Amino acid sequence: ADLKMVYTPLHGTGITLVPKIFKRMGFTNLSLVEAQVESNGDFPTVHSPNPEENSALEMAVAQAEAIGADLVMATDPDADRVGIAVRDNEGKMILLNGNQTGSILTYYILRRWSELGKLDGNQYIVKTIVTTELMRAIAEKYGVKVYNVLTGFKWIADIIKKNEGKTTFVCGGEESYGFNVGEFVRDKDAPISCAMIAECAAWAAAQGKTLYQLLQDIYAEFGYYKESLISVTKKGKAGLEEIAQMMVDYRTNPPKEL
Repeated sequence: ADLKMVYTPLHGTGITLVPKIFKRMGFTNLSLVEAQVESNGDFPTVHSPNPEENSALEMAVAQAEAIGADLVMATDPDADRVGIAVRDNEGKMILLNGNQTGSILTYYILRRWSELGKLDGNQYIVKTIVTTELMRAIAEKYGVKVYNVLTGFKWIADIIKKNEGKTTFVCGGEESYGFNVGEFVRDKDAPISCAMIAECAAWAAAQGKTLYQLLQDIYAEFGYYKESLISVTKKGKAGLEEIAQMMVDYRTNPPKEL
């Protein structure tokens, strides 16, 4: 319960629910980034309030280093995605990407469901085609079906809707930091994700491990997965036209090999 956590809503709506959730769960050692608590659409303390950008978590990570926190969580302005930072084996705060966080949560939830006897072959998870195959490997170990859908959480929600009342959706996510657990919310959801990240961190801590060490255990069992993201920005009207032409070129003259 005394797991030391830092949370920032990045001037967005997460401040309404996330701290309340931690309190209801019994966590007693939460530190807020006060300079980023105010809801403000100008986002005065960050270049971009996107938790995928390392710079968005700079203030939260600095605060974690100052107070010796174990875990940092930052939700984006509309609180549907969360970025996290954890301590590595040298005690340094490092950021995890969406694939890593999604894999940790998938492993934790499926392992606990298995240990609690809640898996009977009638459960499934969902990932998108650009999301790590590590999530598939974890699910297959536990006999849980995997749906691999097009990019965008609406396709994950579509599978949940189609399977409603037939099979049970356990969790699902995408590499762009969106994750969801259960069928209560039908979209990616940061409050639920924050709750599960904190619960998983507490579970790991009870075994003398950090989330980073848990991730290493997962890699040791399922294989090492590494990825990086390259963002290409095309600006303005000319950029839109260039993107449109790229799509025309790909469709009319697709690559012969990759």
